[in-house]
Amino acid sequence: MPGFEAWIVSREDLILSKLAWAKDSGSEMQLRDVQALLAGDADRQYLERWAEELSVTEMLRNSLDAGHNT
Repeated sequence: MPGFEAWIVSREDLILSKLAWAKDSGSEMQLRDVQALLAGDADRQYLERWAEELSVTEMLRNSLDAGHNT
């Protein structure tokens, strides 16, 4: 369709965005979303690198651990 633009976010960038949002807001809903997104395939190396940049490494690890305990 001429003139139509769409932005598609990767699973990994959505996870990182939700972790950053949860860090700033304390949102449990964002963390639940992260756990659901981590249930699918995700590039863990990319997540770990950018989680460090965004200061959400501990939150990512907690979410990964929570997914293993379900």
